[in-house]
Amino acid sequence: MKVKSVKENYLLGLIRSASGLLFPVVTFAYASRVLSVSGIGKVDFAKSVIAYFTYFATLGVSTYGIREAAKVRDNKRELSKVVKEIFMVNIISTAAAYLLFFISLAVIPGFGRYRGLLLICSISIGFTALGLDWLYSAVEEYRYITARTLLFQVLSLLALPVLVKGTKDFYNYAFIMTFSTVGSNLFNFFHARHYIDLKYTGKLNLKRHVRPILLFFSNSIAGNIYQTLDTSMVGLLSTEHAVGLYSASVKMNRICVGMVTALPTILLPRISYYVELGAKERYENLMKQSFHCILMVSFPLAVYLFAMSDEILVLFSGSGFLAASSCTKVLASIVLFIPVSSFAANQILIPFGKERQQFISTLAGAASDLVLNLCLIPRFSHMGAAVGTAVAVFLVAAITMAMASKCIDIRFLFSGAWHYVVASLILLFIVSSLRGLLSGVASYILPVLAGAFAYIVLLAAMHDALVSEILKIIRAYLTKAVNGGKG
Repeated sequence: MKVKSVKENYLLGLIRSASGLLFPVVTFAYASRVLSVSGIGKVDFAKSVIAYFTYFATLGVSTYGIREAAKVRDNKRELSKVVKEIFMVNIISTAAAYLLFFISLAVIPGFGRYRGLLLICSISIGFTALGLDWLYSAVEEYRYITARTLLFQVLSLLALPVLVKGTKDFYNYAFIMTFSTVGSNLFNFFHARHYIDLKYTGKLNLKRHVRPILLFFSNSIAGNIYQTLDTSMVGLLSTEHAVGLYSASVKMNRICVGMVTALPTILLPRISYYVELGAKERYENLMKQSFHCILMVSFPLAVYLFAMSDEILVLFSGSGFLAASSCTKVLASIVLFIPVSSFAANQILIPFGKERQQFISTLAGAASDLVLNLCLIPRFSHMGAAVGTAVAVFLVAAITMAMASKCIDIRFLFSGAWHYVVASLILLFIVSSLRGLLSGVASYILPVLAGAFAYIVLLAAMHDALVSEILKIIRAYLTKAVNGGKG
C-alpha cells in the first residue's frame, strides 16, 4: 500500500476535525437564537444520554481497529479477515446497546419527557458501526472521509434554516445534527470494498479480539465519562437553562481540543505501523515533532479562550449566553491537558500495547469527575461542572504521562517546551491589553491577529525548532511559486 504523506494526512485530518467541531458551533449559533436556551438544553441532554449507548456499541473498536488494521494494511486478504472479525464483534455490541437503550427508555422515569428526542438521536448508535471509520483511518484514506464529512455537513447546513424556524422545531434540529454525523456511514460500508474483500469467506476468529476490545472499551467509557458526564449531570442535578449555558461554554473548548488532538489521533496508524516494523528512529522523530506541535497550538488557544471568553460567547451563541463566561475561562485549561493525555495514549501507550495503564489513568479521571460533580453541581450548577471537569482532565494527563514515562524516557520531549510557555504569557498580556483599548468589531479581530503575529515572532526569535522548520517550508514554497514552480 502506498505510504501517504504525513503532512497531507494531518492537514486533511485537521480540516475534518475542525469541521466536525465547527459545524455544531455554527448550527448552535443559529439554533440558540431560534430554539431558546431550554430548547438547546433538551437536545444536548438527549445527545449526551445517547452518547453512552454509542460508546457501548462501539466497544472500543475504533482505536483498537485502527491499530490492528494498520498492522496488516499491506496484505488485503489478512486485512479483510481482521476487518470482518472486528466488524462482527461491533455488530453484536451494537445490538446489545440498542437492547439496553430500549430497556432504559422504559424504566427510567426521567427519560420519558425526552422520548422523541432520544429516539431520533439513537439512530447514531447503529450507523456508527456501519461507518467503519476506523478502517479508513487505518489505511490513511483521509481524502475520502474528509470529503464525505464536508458534503453531509453542507447538506445539513442547507436544511437547518428550512426545518428549524421556531422554538418548537428542536426535534428537527436533533435530526439534522444526527444526520450530519452519521448520514454518510451507509455509503462508507459499501465503499469499503476498495480496500477489503467484503465477500471474504475464510475462517473467522472473533474470540481473539474480545479481550483487547473490552480493554479498549473500558478505556473509552472511562475516558468519555469525564467528557460527557458533566453535561448529563447538570441536566439531572440542575436545570435545562444551566445545561444550555454549559453547552455553549464547553462547545468552544471542544473545538480547540479537537483541532489539537487531531494530530496524535491521525498519527496512530502510522506509529503503530512503525512499531510493528521496528523503525524506532522514525517513530521517535515523529513523536517529538508532534508533541511540540501540540504544545505550540494548545497554549495560545487556551490563552484566547481565557482572555476572550465574552467575545467568543457573544459571537457564536449570542449575548444571552454571557453568563457562561466564567465557565469558559475554567474550561480553557482542558485545551492544554486533553491533548497531552491524548498524545501519551495514542503515541506511546497504545502502540506499545499498554492499554491497561491507560485505563488506570482514565478511570481515575472518571471517578474524580463523578465525585466532584456530585459535590459541586447541586451548589454551583454549571460552574461546578466546569471545575470538576478541569480537575479530572488534569489528573488524567498527569497519570497518563507518568505511565508513558515507564515505556520510554520522555524527558527529551520537553526540550525547548519553555518557548511556548513564555510566548503564551506574553500573548496573554497583549490580548488582554488590546481588549481594554478597543471596542466594536476591532475588539474581536485585532487581539487575535496581533497576538498570533507576536506569538510566531517570539518563537522565531527564540529559535524554536518547530517554527524554524515551518518557516523553512513556507520560504521554500514561496521561492518555488516565485520561480514559476521551478527548483
